[in-house]
Amino acid sequence: MKKLSLAVLLSLFAVNASALESEIDSVQVTPDQRVAAKQLDRSIEREVDEVIAEMRVQDEKEILVEADLEIEQEEAELEAQLAD
Repeated sequence: MKKLSLAVLLSLFAVNASALESEIDSVQVTPDQRVAAKQLDRSIEREVDEVIAEMRVQDEKEILVEADLEIEQEEAELEAQLAD
């Protein structure tokens, strides 16, 4: 649940960043301000992408740990059957 909430928040954050970029395009700003805003937007997008990638890695690690535990349980059951 916590991961889902974080993913939703990150998605909303990305949508808001995109809306902010559109708003920046419609407002009279100096070229320097426009460049700074776009750099900030790219930085935010990179950070969001990094967090999402970290979440995926964590999910994959959890899947591997669960699979490893299942294998260990099956091995223990087979050893118990062989011992009988």
